[in-house]
Amino acid sequence: MLFKLARGELNGDQALDEMGSRTCAAVSGLALRGVGKTVSSSFGPVGSFIGETVGYMAGSRIGESVWEGGKAIVRTVATVAKEVWEAGRSMVRSLNPLTWFS
Repeated sequence: MLFKLARGELNGDQALDEMGSRTCAAVSGLALRGVGKTVSSSFGPVGSFIGETVGYMAGSRIGESVWEGGKAIVRTVATVAKEVWEAGRSMVRSLNPLTWFS
């Protein structure tokens, strides 16, 4: 993705989003890979390998979902914060005596 950013195929926001998504997916994948290996290790090396693979795949999907959910929450919070700011600003302007007669 940094190569794409350098070539101009991605802008800065897209590159950061891609890095965040991949990082979140990798961390979740590695965490669940360990869980999968632990759970399936009683089935020998083949079971351990299958558990690791399934755990990593599931963790990656969960990580991507967490990233997208986090972005949605941030967008909502930003919208609410903007509306609260505008309401406060409007209230302060209405209380300013210099603007009463303009």
